[in-house]
Amino acid sequence: MKSVLATVVGFLTLTSFATPRDYGHGHNEHCLSDVEALDISRNWLRIWSTGEIKNKEELATIVTADIQSYDETFGGPTTTLDELWDASTFADPYVRDVKQAPLFAIHSCDQISVRWGYSSYSTGYNKYVMMLCI
Repeated sequence: MKSVLATVVGFLTLTSFATPRDYGHGHNEHCLSDVEALDISRNWLRIWSTGEIKNKEELATIVTADIQSYDETFGGPTTTLDELWDASTFADPYVRDVKQAPLFAIHSCDQISVRWGYSSYSTGYNKYVMMLCI
């Protein structure tokens, strides 16, 4: 059994968890705090960690029902909660104990860029090569 470790850079664009922040001159925008950005990042990565999310109802507390993901990681676009559930619960027989966690997050008012760590165990013979995406 091999231990597989990788660090991946991901980009999440989220707007629904912003809190008001005053930037002066009467200009009030809804912006994420550092704590909110990291919390959103942790919750998103929980979706992809083995066994973290137990059911679709729990998944629905993390993402909106009208999720729109066009990165095509799972084939075509992911545009429903059902599609996201199917993608996040796919069980690869060669990989187990997947854990993902944010290392740090950089954010603006409504966008988050996350660098995260990924670890898992693979029982396949040279089946997976992990990539570093920048």
